[in-house]
Amino acid sequence: MNLLNDSLVLLLKNRIKKLGTFAGVFTPSVLTILGIIQFMHLGYVVGAVDTLLANDIQYSIFHFCIDV
Repeated sequence: MNLLNDSLVLLLKNRIKKLGTFAGVFTPSVLTILGIIQFMHLGYVVGAVDTLLANDIQYSIFHFCIDV
């Protein structure tokens, strides 16, 4: 009976995977930092694209009115 319990304990210990320092601490920290940086730059990118698109639309309308 004791041999069976020991076998079950070893089996369960082998099946449980623990996160190490890299997977448990470093990776989530870096992903969080990169996510914050991406979120902060998103507003700038959207604003820059909006400005360029607005300028292109104004340019197109202006030249369409002048050429006609």
